[in-house]
Amino acid sequence: MTKMKKIFSIIISSIILFSSCIKDEPFVLPEEPPVEPEVKSVVVNELMTKNEVNPYYTDPSGAGCDWVEFYNHGTEAVDIGGLFISDKGKDATDVDIYQISDANAAITTIPAKGFLTIIFGASDANGVDMEGIVDGKVFIPTGLSSTKDIAVALFEADMSLIDESPAFADLEVEKSLGRETDAAENWLVFDVP
Repeated sequence: MTKMKKIFSIIISSIILFSSCIKDEPFVLPEEPPVEPEVKSVVVNELMTKNEVNPYYTDPSGAGCDWVEFYNHGTEAVDIGGLFISDKGKDATDVDIYQISDANAAITTIPAKGFLTIIFGASDANGVDMEGIVDGKVFIPTGLSSTKDIAVALFEADMSLIDESPAFADLEVEKSLGRETDAAENWLVFDVP
């Protein structure tokens, strides 16, 4: 009987010991931090320095405005709100750099394989430069000039270059400068933007 009690005691002790090691909760892998969409997938895709005939946007003063189209060739949406833009190219000084409004991510987010056009040099009915987000459009308070400006550059918040257009000096009125196809390396002058 003693031998039987020992075996029984060992079995009970083992059950108690092992049952205390078993958890009812399943093992869960720790969460990885969210991956930020790759802002480098956004490129300057097309631009126009003088758009009076069939303008993309006519401002409240009645003028057709300059514009720059951005394209996101990535697989995730990218918000460019808070990034910086210049019409003086990658070597721009602080005076020539403007921040893209981050007031409404729904407006400044470019979907994967999607576009966002930013308007340059628009004026309100009182002749004041339009800036920020107005009526669902993004505005930069300076125009593009084919005689005074150099290239359009897009910068990250730390001012590292994301992308830059070629120089657009001497771009003729009503012509646009754009990539041969969306995000392509080769740029062309288009008669029809």
